[in-house]
Amino acid sequence: MKYIKEVLIIKKIPSLYKRDFKKKKNPLTTIVDDACNWVIEGEGVPTRKRDGWSCYVKGDILYKRYDRKKIKKGPHKGEYKEAPEGWVKCQDPDIESGHFPGWLPVDFSLNDNKYYAMAWNFLDKPLDEGTYELCGIVINNNNERLNSLTFFKHGSEILECNARSYDSIKKYLIDNDIEGIVWHHSDGRMSKIKKFDFGIQWEIDWKQINNNTSVMPDKNKIQAKLESGANNENNLDPNIVPNDFFDDCGPSGEDDSLSCGVDRKKH
Repeated sequence: MKYIKEVLIIKKIPSLYKRDFKKKKNPLTTIVDDACNWVIEGEGVPTRKRDGWSCYVKGDILYKRYDRKKIKKGPHKGEYKEAPEGWVKCQDPDIESGHFPGWLPVDFSLNDNKYYAMAWNFLDKPLDEGTYELCGIVINNNNERLNSLTFFKHGSEILECNARSYDSIKKYLIDNDIEGIVWHHSDGRMSKIKKFDFGIQWEIDWKQINNNTSVMPDKNKIQAKLESGANNENNLDPNIVPNDFFDDCGPSGEDDSLSCGVDRKKH
């Protein structure tokens, strides 16, 4: 496959409030980042930030975000590992975190990309060029409460949110069970905040959804069910989802990473 060499350049979106990097877990402060004062002043449009996998669509090629890691041992310690074939950087390495993100074409023949392939094959029509968040039942503990695999275009979901102060934003994220907010300025600037930044946990309780067990349904069984055509966009709400949806998708006990308490794994 011939990959394009020029893809969308993504700049790191600054967090609305600064963090204290001198303390454990880098807690959020109440100090507004100098680059984000426009949010506090009431400028910009608030949009929904979803919890999933970041993707980029260009033509008929789907790219996934791929962070190059640093070599930890040996003579090349501190250098970045060699990039996979087709990888294109989307921003320069982040000085604070060391992350070096880029876009990597998704090879649908690889088992590691099976959920990307399933989501891509479920599309009714091609996606417009742009960046998306792939969310669904097998992604990040499914905090979005979907029983489908769905691409959400970044910036497309405008929120009715007038919160512009630390306390009001925190309250909004407590009252609304979403991952966070991304503000879009008319000049292209953006700013973000996540509920996790405030220490707010997701309200989802898999014990209510998955036959009173404390782990997510088995991913392989879910995959089989999705492949059989049980893919739709209903919210994963105990009062909406059919009672028998998970009956044959119980945990296999083979993968401890499926544990699904409120302390979710960050990506």
